Amino acid sequence: MATEVRIRKIDPGEEAAAGRFFASRYPLELREAAFRKRGERWKWQYWSHPEGKPGILVAELGSKIVGMIGTNAVRIRTPGGVIPAIWAGDLLIDPAVRGAGIGKKLVDAWKSGEAVAVGKGYGPIAYSLYVNRGFKGIWGFTQMHIVLSRTRLAARLLRRSERRNLLRLARVFARPSGRLHLGGDPSVSDTLPAGAAALWRSAAAGYRFAFERDEKYLAWRFGAHPFHTYYFVEARGAAGLSGLAIVRITDDRIPIGVIADLIADPRDGKTVLALARDALSFLESRGAAAALVELPPALAPIVSAAFPCSFGEDFSIVLHAADPELAAQGMFDAASWYLSRSDSDADY
Repeated sequence: MATEVRIRKIDPGEEAAAGRFFASRYPLELREAAFRKRGERWKWQYWSHPEGKPGILVAELGSKIVGMIGTNAVRIRTPGGVIPAIWAGDLLIDPAVRGAGIGKKLVDAWKSGEAVAVGKGYGPIAYSLYVNRGFKGIWGFTQMHIVLSRTRLAARLLRRSERRNLLRLARVFARPSGRLHLGGDPSVSDTLPAGAAALWRSAAAGYRFAFERDEKYLAWRFGAHPFHTYYFVEARGAAGLSGLAIVRITDDRIPIGVIADLIADPRDGKTVLALARDALSFLESRGAAAALVELPPALAPIVSAAFPCSFGEDFSIVLHAADPELAAQGMFDAASWYLSRSDSDADY
């Protein structure tokens, strides 16, 4: 390459060029809207994050951005205590320079910021890039699609012309319809319950290796999102709050429900199931055609066995750690970090 690629961190107020670069992956008629929306989300995700760092890294070739990766500081609860880490998203490389090692340089730059770096392996390309840079696959999470109404889901999918949607529709109708037997009168509010962080602290041991959900994180993640309105489905016992499902509904003619987080002690399967059922009942009552939920290994078997007419895909979590023992400490929970994989997440 005639000109050396430079990797650098951009500052707040400097993200417009990176936003234009990111929006370039969209069709021409959608780029301006994507640019505006991405900018709003980045202000929340990177510049208003409660940990305050590290931000967006770009790869520049001359004066042109040819790659970028967004990173957040997070804290991970492990059996040995809470440790700082870096979580990455929004990775994009200009197709014209792919194969030149720019992705590797970006990954190397962000993984060196903390002792632990974590990523999701959504596809084989991303996964192989991480593994090539020394990351280890430690465990995964299950992304489940629970069908609430075949009729509404079929109508939603058939309005989209993408081949993958027709394949997903075929998968839905190939499964036994079953009966969800939801109903009930779930306790739902539009404000985060006061005991949410305390509930997490009491349940965290059952997850073993998980993103920390403290008061600051929960307020930022679910109270300050620039686009999404979240609802809080509570399970209560004699001792107070025993479970919490945090959900939202897409703003579509035929909406999709999203269970963005599910906090309950995995060892209390009865509460986990009751909480999932109440969350699905609420989403169904709001007209959702299906519910999308990401579940850690501690919860996925409990929920997936209980609800018919659903399908799931497993994704890998990868980790790079200065201390290799961290990679062997157990399960990793990604459920709390469902930010926004696209400008219309939960979009079939």
